[in-house]
Amino acid sequence: MGYDADAVVIVGLRYKRGFLRDALYTEDSVRGCEHPLSVGSKFCPECGVPTFKTQFTPIAGFDEGNDTLYGFDLIDSESGSDFDFVVCEQITASSNDKPKKIFAAGFMDAFQAELLNKFDSTALLAAGDFGVFLYLYESC
Repeated sequence: MGYDADAVVIVGLRYKRGFLRDALYTEDSVRGCEHPLSVGSKFCPECGVPTFKTQFTPIAGFDEGNDTLYGFDLIDSESGSDFDFVVCEQITASSNDKPKKIFAAGFMDAFQAELLNKFDSTALLAAGDFGVFLYLYESC
């Protein structure tokens, strides 16, 4: 058993842990079954299921299968951190060409404009911190 650490540079939006996952779904109350209901009943007299149940629907732009938001990767910084990330680019020790792209003139302005364009109709942009972040993954 040994100690391993990997540093990752993340360019994107940073959110307080839990905010992002809660913001990615809308919560709706839907009928539990299709049987006729009596006024005020909590359960269906025919099948026994609750008359209404809570349904969570992904917001527009969120792809659950690929864990992306408006095409940007979602990164869970793991349980030891206070933050979750929406990522434009990640740089790890094995990334050879990405540092040139990220720190090229105009990249940050162009990326920030793209975020403003895609996130404009949501409160997600205002709730996040935009920047370049260094994150250290450790394991023992």
